[in-house]
Amino acid sequence: MRCVGVAVAVAFLGLAPSVAQAEIVITISKAQQRVAVAVDGAERFRWPVSTGRRGFDTPVGKFRPVRLEKNWYSRKYDWAPMPNSIFFYRGYAMHGTTEERNLGRRASHGCVRLSREHAATLFAMVRERGRANARIVVVNGPLPKQDYPAETPMAAVEQPADAAAALARATDDDVIQVTVTPDALPLAKPAVLTMAPPRDDAPAAMPLARPVARQARPARAEKFTSVGSEAAVLRGREAWLRSLDRKYGIVR
Repeated sequence: MRCVGVAVAVAFLGLAPSVAQAEIVITISKAQQRVAVAVDGAERFRWPVSTGRRGFDTPVGKFRPVRLEKNWYSRKYDWAPMPNSIFFYRGYAMHGTTEERNLGRRASHGCVRLSREHAATLFAMVRERGRANARIVVVNGPLPKQDYPAETPMAAVEQPADAAAALARATDDDVIQVTVTPDALPLAKPAVLTMAPPRDDAPAAMPLARPVARQARPARAEKFTSVGSEAAVLRGREAWLRSLDRKYGIVR
């Protein structure tokens, strides 16, 4: 019996490291709005998330999943859908979201939002391995630096330092945005106006209209000079007025 007990203890101790490595460790960085998923001691995924915005902070600490809900709706927030929910503390959960455009920044009511695809992947992993073998860690600081395999070329890891390096490494499948400054634009050639020759069936050109003659102003009447008696002056003035009426068609 003693030998059997010792053998069982040795077997348990020998299996202990493998059991510890089988854990799924989910580390959420509130500073970077990213989650890192490590399986069997090696990081497998790194995805953008949305944690709680101001006034709806996500709790910090180490947690275990308390329950899994494939289809869940928030009764507190207008029955908002929470697909593939992994609850880890009270009503806080990691779940998929329909507001994927906000991933990468704080936008939730305290839960940890993922894209629907990533939430489904994580949910399946935790359900397959068991809630007891999963751990959720929420930190304020950044995620640990990601380790790349030794055979990974540095060109695939590092970002180009300048635009010239980016253009040199770009392929035909890459989308390159080129900004053209006014100094780089060619000078435009002056436009040349050409007249087409007249066609035989074209209508004849209309003659230019004659300029309208300006109507001459009426000649200024000569100043009447009174000569002789007052009666003669009045008669002469009346005759002069009648001549003006006849000239200009004035009816008095």
